Amino acid sequence: REAAYSQGVTHFVGRVLDELALKPTEIATLGYRRLLSIIEQTCNDPLQLFLDLQRFNPYAPAMQQRLKASLDKVLDQLAQQEGEQFKLP
Repeated sequence: REAAYSQGVTHFVGRVLDELALKPTEIATLGYRRLLSIIEQTCNDPLQLFLDLQRFNPYAPAMQQRLKASLDKVLDQLAQQEGEQFKLP
């Protein structure tokens, strides 16, 4: 169960990060370089592998819902402090 969940979330986050089109920089922090490493580890695999990991992993739907809820929570926290510019449409 833990392996299926961790593999699902890692590949999912890797694909999401890839959509941001992040690029290496000379002044990148260790954390940023690690994010790039996640992209490299997950997005060099065929897209079909990702799709199958998400489709056939019984823990994927709950993980995706938790990830979305977590993103919404963080954006709400920002909006409470900074105003509506952090609210997604």
